Amino acid sequence: MADGDLQARKRELQEKIDQAQGALNRIQALSDQYWGILASACAAMNGGAWFGPKGQAFGSAAAAHQGELQGALSEAVESARRKVAALRTELSGLR
Repeated sequence: MADGDLQARKRELQEKIDQAQGALNRIQALSDQYWGILASACAAMNGGAWFGPKGQAFGSAAAAHQGELQGALSEAVESARRKVAALRTELSGLR
């Protein structure tokens, strides 16, 4: 690869890294913001806020949704981290 082409590719990769890092930062901020959004509902249900089968069903559903949400947030953060790492690895291979 010619030096001019190499420098252009490095700049392109650095721009992609910057964009991916920005996306990762936004995803992490959203994850931090929403990680525990259902925690108070789950805690209230564990504390016996509602009685009977409907209360138990709601509590179980809230706990399941909390797990699903946290799983999705974790996967989004990890996916973005992998993307940033892959781009950095690609860039370091050009240096």
